[in-house]
Formats: sequence, C-alpha cells, structure tokens
Amino acid sequence: MRTKNTTFLNVMRKNWVRFGYKHTLLAILLVFLTILLLDTAIIAVILEFFQHLQYIGGFVGGMMLVSTFLAAPAIVLLLSVADNVSLLPLVLIATIGSVFGDWLILKFLQDEIALELRPLAKKLNIKRRLSHLQKSKLRHLVTAIGAFVIMLPTPDELGLSLMGIGHLKRSRILLICFFLDFIGIYGLLVLGRNLV
Repeated sequence: MRTKNTTFLNVMRKNWVRFGYKHTLLAILLVFLTILLLDTAIIAVILEFFQHLQYIGGFVGGMMLVSTFLAAPAIVLLLSVADNVSLLPLVLIATIGSVFGDWLILKFLQDEIALELRPLAKKLNIKRRLSHLQKSKLRHLVTAIGAFVIMLPTPDELGLSLMGIGHLKRSRILLICFFLDFIGIYGLLVLGRNLV
C-alpha cells in the first residue's frame, strides 16, 4: 500500500520531468546559493582546504576563476597557492582548470539553458537579432571583444557568450580560452607576487 509520502514524491518527480525550465531554475538556485555562501565561514574553510592541496587547489581555483560569483575567492586561492609552489606549473594547472570550467559553462549554457529559453527568445525577437549580428561584419569584432574579456582574470561567461556569436566551434573556443586564460592567470599571479 502506498503512503502519502510516496505518492507526493511520485507527483513531484513527474512534475519535475515535465517542467520545461529545469536547468534554468537550477542555474538561478545555484547563483543564489553561491551568493549566500560567499560571505560565510564555510567558503573560508573550503579555500583553506584547497590551499593546502597546492596544485589541486590551483586546478580548483582555475575552475572557479571563470565564474562571476566565484572569481574573487578564486583569485585569493590562486595567490595563496602561488606562495608555496612553482609558478609555471601552477599557471598551467590553473589554466587547465579554467578551460574545464569554460567547457562546463558552454555545455550548461548552450546545451541546456539556451535550449530551454529558445521559445522565449523567439517571442522576444532576440533570436532574430542574434541571427542578424551573426551574419554581419560586426561578429568578428564581437568575437575579438569576447576573447579580450576571457584573457582578463575576470569571469568568462560574458566572453564565452560574445565568442559564441561568431559561430566558432566549441573546440576552437576552448583552445582560444586555453591560451588566453594562460596569459591572464600568469599575469595575475606575477602581479600578485610582486604586490605582496
């Protein structure tokens, strides 16, 4: 015999499966959770834990660096790890982490959220405007601006979105991200070491 809890869970599961904006809702909830956790002791403990793992901490710091809400703690983590390890291997490992973070962003934004929001974008004529921009000569300028944003030791979401307008393949975007993130992370760590 089914209990009320089992029935309730089955109804919730079916509603979740039918819900058309699952990934968008998860992204919004993740942003709010990140904002809530950023100014707590939990983030300090997490950063200290990864700082002691040295190169693994560098990889995690690189992954975090590409996110808008995690960039500041990522910079702190990378600078603290840089005090205890060799610079070039750390930059390389952090760059690999940042490219992995970029891949996650591209996968999540393009494959999941963009697909869910496509009907809304069509209603608001956003899709038509993007299509015009993708066919215009400005797309190369927009792609270059996106590449410049990625090179800065700042979050990559905007740069990835701008580069996506240029119709570059994901593999090419990630290759460009590798070189630009390497330059950005190297510059950040060199500057950070000289300022301390």
